[in-house]
Amino acid sequence: MARAGAPASLVADLRARVDSLTAANRETERLNATVAEISLGLAALTARLDTPRARLTALVDGFAVFFSEGNALLHEAAVNTRLDAIADHLKRESFGVRVVGHTDASGPAARNLSLSRGRAEAVASMLAARGVERRRIVIVSRAASFPLNDQEAGNRERNRRVTFEPLYDHEDQP
Repeated sequence: MARAGAPASLVADLRARVDSLTAANRETERLNATVAEISLGLAALTARLDTPRARLTALVDGFAVFFSEGNALLHEAAVNTRLDAIADHLKRESFGVRVVGHTDASGPAARNLSLSRGRAEAVASMLAARGVERRRIVIVSRAASFPLNDQEAGNRERNRRVTFEPLYDHEDQP
């Protein structure tokens, strides 16, 4: 009797293993399909992010040129390095950049508007000196309208800055 049961248990064991392998194969096929779907999505996202405009956005995102209370540039070495990269990119592409001046809230509004414009023009001149066509640089003065920090006397320095924004399509063309 023991001999007759042995082949039956072997067959049952083999069937269980085949069923397990079949289930594993189905799971592998499902995972492969998921990986293929993710790969297509990643390729589409990469194509969308790997555009000249997206690369410019990455260069200017989180970057600002900060100024002392007057017009002295802060962190000059870091600023020059990033401006070099922005200028190199703009010289290779057909679109431009908006250079946006900001101030703190101290002083009269008209003075702050003029001061923010002067800072933006100074940074625009730095880009032009690096070979960016002046017509592809749009200057905007926002004075104290978009503060990073509150406007308390001891907390204004981060508001004295110039930021960058990619231009809209054809914004730099008449």
